Amino acid sequence: MVVFGLPSSGVSSTANTIVEEKLFLDGVSLDVTTKKCQMERCVRFGYVLQVVDTPGFVFDKKMRTAEELFPGLKQSIMLMPPGPHVVLLVLPLNRLNEDIHHMIHCLKCFENLSRHVIVILTKIDETGHDRVGLKNKIYESENFSELLEFCGKRVVLFDNTSKSETQAKELLDAVIEVVDGYMSNCFTTDYFSQETNKRLERVLQDYENSKKSVSERIFGSFGFGK
Repeated sequence: MVVFGLPSSGVSSTANTIVEEKLFLDGVSLDVTTKKCQMERCVRFGYVLQVVDTPGFVFDKKMRTAEELFPGLKQSIMLMPPGPHVVLLVLPLNRLNEDIHHMIHCLKCFENLSRHVIVILTKIDETGHDRVGLKNKIYESENFSELLEFCGKRVVLFDNTSKSETQAKELLDAVIEVVDGYMSNCFTTDYFSQETNKRLERVLQDYENSKKSVSERIFGSFGFGK
């Protein structure tokens, strides 16, 4: 499985929680941004798991292709050929902003990637809600509808400050569901195609146009550019 998300969003901490050891550099280290993929193995509930920590989504206008925007996903395939069965998308609940929506729109450009995705929502310890109540609120919220559709409602709540076996078992159940459903299919280099890049270019252009439109409205209201 590949653990992926925005830079500095707790991806490495989540990977450490999964393997039950501090094997990946996280926010406690001086350099909190993962620069290259790292794979470790662990045994959980009798299953041998391969876990890959990855560099995050790249926010750079110069980067226009799938390989440039998602270098960690491409590198992970090289580490576990022909590729991983599961992509764990780590999203902190306190940071569900425009950047995350943009990243998801870009991920949608990979045809059929969504069938490999499990969303891990972190920082649940900061919400003040119990696990069941919080999950119900997420499933009922319009703000999460796009995300839930993308991942097939496969959402696991994670508290990286806890050693709860419950969250680990819930994640493993979701992983088994994905693997059993698509046993013969992995996330391979075939996903990094010209068609993917064409779809990405349209998404990136729409995103840049929307940002430009907002900027023009803000500065125009102050009389700039007139």
